[in-house]
Parts: sequence; C-alpha cells; structure tokens
Amino acid sequence: MARRQGRPRRGTEPLTRERILQAALELLDGHGLEGFSMRRLAAELGVDPMALYHHLPDKEAILEGVAGLVFSKLRVERCDDWREQVRAFARSYGELVRAQPHLALLLIQHVEAGGEPVLQASEQLYAALERSGLPGDRIAQAADVIIDYVHGFALSEGLALQGGAPGTLGLAGLLARHPHLNLPALRRALEVSSDRVGAAPGDLERGVDIILAGIEALCRNEPVRAETSDPPSFCSVARRARQKTVYKPIRTEPSPGCVVYSSTMRFRRSTPVSQNACRPPGSTDTPPPKYVRRP
Repeated sequence: MARRQGRPRRGTEPLTRERILQAALELLDGHGLEGFSMRRLAAELGVDPMALYHHLPDKEAILEGVAGLVFSKLRVERCDDWREQVRAFARSYGELVRAQPHLALLLIQHVEAGGEPVLQASEQLYAALERSGLPGDRIAQAADVIIDYVHGFALSEGLALQGGAPGTLGLAGLLARHPHLNLPALRRALEVSSDRVGAAPGDLERGVDIILAGIEALCRNEPVRAETSDPPSFCSVARRARQKTVYKPIRTEPSPGCVVYSSTMRFRRSTPVSQNACRPPGSTDTPPPKYVRRP
C-alpha cells in the first residue's frame, strides 16, 4: 500500500514547520536562491514534496519563514548618543548579513517577515536619527542609506570570507594590470588605503561615520524643527547658535532712488538707479528690483 503523503519516512523525525524552515535555511545558505526548490528541500528532509504543503502553503511562505528565522536573531544594543546608536545598529545588522551572505537578497525582499525583531531594531535606528535633529521627511531616506550601505558591505565581506566573492583582485589589482592609464587620484588613494571590503578592522564603522558626517552637515543647513523632549542635539544647538544674530531694518527716509528692504512698507517702481547706489559697503550681491517708499 502506498505511503500516505505528509508523513515522514520511517526512522526520521516528525515533520514540523520549524524543521522545514531550518532545513530551508541550511539549503539556501549552501546553494543560494538559485539552488533552492521544493523538491530539493523535500529530499533533504527525506519526505515527499507534497508533505511540505501541509505545513507551509508554498515556496514563498517558506522563504518568508526563513527570513523571519534569521531576523529573530537580530539584537541591537541601546545607546544614549544617537551616533553610537546608529553604529550599534550597523554592527548588529552587519553581523547578521555577514553570517548569511547568500541570504542577503532574501532578507531584503522579505524584511516584513522579520516581525518584532525588525521593528524593534528599526525603531532604535529611526529614534537615533530623530534625535540627531534631522527633519522628519529625511529620516526614512537616511535610514535607507545606512541599511543599503550595511547590506553591500556585509554581503561583500561575507562572500569574501567564504571564498566566493567575485572580483577578488579589487581595484588595486585591476589598476596594476593597466599601468598605462593616467589615473592619479585613484593611484594616490590606493597607495594609502585598501579598496578591499573588510581589509582593516573597523572598516564598517568608518563608512558609517562618513554617512553620519553627511547627516550632521545636512542638519546644519536645515531650518529649525519643533522642539522635542529629547536633549539638545548637535544639529539643533548649531542652528540656534547661528540664529543669535538678528538683522533689523533701519527706519530712515531713503535718498532718491534708493532701495528700501522691508516687508511692512508699501512700494512703487522707481526710475533706474546705479546697481551700486544703495549697496552696503563691501557687498557684492546683486540687489533686487529697485523700489522706493511711496511719499
């Protein structure tokens, strides 16, 4: 009599959702997405392929389950300083991707399967960027830049550790093959540093620091946002310092044809005057159209 579908073969462990996902994780880690199939997974488990569908409806559900299994290991240290919090997120997430480089694409495609661990880690990253003083409409963009950088760095480093990274020569090796090319900036940079991912300890953090410097520079050029209960940030303090100087208009009668800069006066078009007639000494800015106060 034929064996009923859905039952494991004699002598094997009972088939469960957890066992299927663990086997799928090992299969994906060893062969990547291109080498994954339901039939191959069933063979690894020693069951009929149809048995898998009694626990998970389709291949997509299995991939989402694997992503959730990997993300469940994500833990991010809590820090008071917003920069340290971003660095802690980058380190933890980088270690996760580095340990499973063949699953990087899967993690990107199925981030929603990460459940609570992903939401908790994301909250820490977004809260850190909020404390930086970055405007609200830039926070998600900044978070994406950080996550994408960590993805690329950790994926390249993880594949290199496994001996499967393409382009193992790097830019330095490629440049050595083309000594005739006039590329002075590239040669100078590679003489004092390496373009190989993970070539030196702390490479990931140094890259994150470059992103943080960009965020701080962006904050300094943004208008002041509403105050929050958080302690004053680097960006908000810098902005307030710049705003201590207030320029007020001088309420005097202008000379004929002179420009009056005020939003509380009525104006009329005047006859053309010399562009330098009413400029402050040393000013090189082009003045606005010439108006004078109505009599």
